[in-house]
Amino acid sequence: MPANRYSPYATPDQQVRKLQEELYSLRRAIVELMPDDISNALSDYGSCKSYREYAEWKRKTVDFIISKAEVDPQASHFEERGWCPLCKGGTRGPYQSGFKIPGGMEKHLMGDGNASQCVVTKAAFDMARDALSDEFEAEEEAARREVEERRRTEQTLLTDPALQPQLFDERQWWNKPRPADALRAAEERLRNLNFEKEVGENVIAYKLWHEGRLVLADPRTVGRITFRVFNSEKPKKGSKQASFHLLDSWKNNLAEKFQGLLAEACKTLPKQK
Repeated sequence: MPANRYSPYATPDQQVRKLQEELYSLRRAIVELMPDDISNALSDYGSCKSYREYAEWKRKTVDFIISKAEVDPQASHFEERGWCPLCKGGTRGPYQSGFKIPGGMEKHLMGDGNASQCVVTKAAFDMARDALSDEFEAEEEAARREVEERRRTEQTLLTDPALQPQLFDERQWWNKPRPADALRAAEERLRNLNFEKEVGENVIAYKLWHEGRLVLADPRTVGRITFRVFNSEKPKKGSKQASFHLLDSWKNNLAEKFQGLLAEACKTLPKQK
């Protein structure tokens, strides 16, 4: 019979500590399997003293990894596509292969939206977050209290019906918020896409209904509008959603591009009852 992994006399706290040590070792081993320059980048979080610095480190690291991605000519029929430099993952379908560079690769490495996150960056980022938790736990608590107070008095945006509305600079750690004139231009673009602007006491929502699904627009970030698609107006917290974006630099056939991206996003959601 195999030996017991843990002493029968170990307390629950000791067993938890042992599991945490094993999890750290596994994450560390995954990172160290990478080439030295990538392994070093994924481990260079020691100077982070706040969650903002942690988020900036993640962004810098992802940009560095994307710079290592190679375009696969066989997968790049209409756009540059390639495979993840770390896990070698990517779409393997009859019409598309790999990830779009840089957008699709970025979502994969960050685990954004409905993307399946790279196992290597997940291990590295989770390891860094756990190691830094004591560093910025107090800062996060103070920031949470400040955000809650600001939400009561400042204008907010509905980005997910299952969550609290967000401030216009909330969770914009590495992105630059739009100034007022650029926000007006984004609102005009949304009107042209048939979005309606709903204004409550201090909550704004940009809404579009598409085949019974709710689409919420998030124009807070300079250079892009992010769209999130939900199966209902009152989804359960954590229920599946889809997301995509339009860049401000896109000018031609915008409505057609939007409809195409929306249709693809809807395909990833569970069928409506």
